[in-house]
Amino acid sequence: MTDATKLLEQIEETSPDVAHEYDEHQAAIAKERDAETAVLERAIAAAKPALRALASRIRKRDYQTGGRDGLHPVSEHEDHDERGVVLIDRWGRRSDSTGNRGSFTGRRLYLLSDGQLAVVEREGSWSHWQGEAAEYETTLSILTPREAMDVWDLEEALEGLAAALAEQAGREKSTAAAKERAERLAALAKLAK
Repeated sequence: MTDATKLLEQIEETSPDVAHEYDEHQAAIAKERDAETAVLERAIAAAKPALRALASRIRKRDYQTGGRDGLHPVSEHEDHDERGVVLIDRWGRRSDSTGNRGSFTGRRLYLLSDGQLAVVEREGSWSHWQGEAAEYETTLSILTPREAMDVWDLEEALEGLAAALAEQAGREKSTAAAKERAERLAALAKLAK
């Protein structure tokens, strides 16, 4: 028997086993994604009452420059209609070979105030040169929880949500101060009548 014949037999014997193992592996991954999706959906449902407090504006476009002489700054921005909380932040800046210019890149996973998930992708450029602008634009795309779990890490998303909730939970002092200011202003309004 030639070497080619032996190799052909080996391929014919091994190929069905590899295909079966691959199918089993894919089925296991699908089960894992289903379980991750269920956990994420449960976390979203649990957090939904607090999303109004957690959600903030999501930048759609940003433009900033110091002006030609560095003394006349211009800053413009526009926000998406949606509000949300960042679960996973993958926004970054890349520098060119000089280190004085570069690009804004990356993606963020948001949980929106209505309980939907969204990915916000950013593209733009920045410069340290006087008169040159730093600017970027973003696109917002809605994702299902399953689509999110196909791309993003569950534990990271849960950590981001838990951290946002923990940060917001410690706001009793600012709430008390706001109530006190409101009472003082109400008393002042009565005096002004």
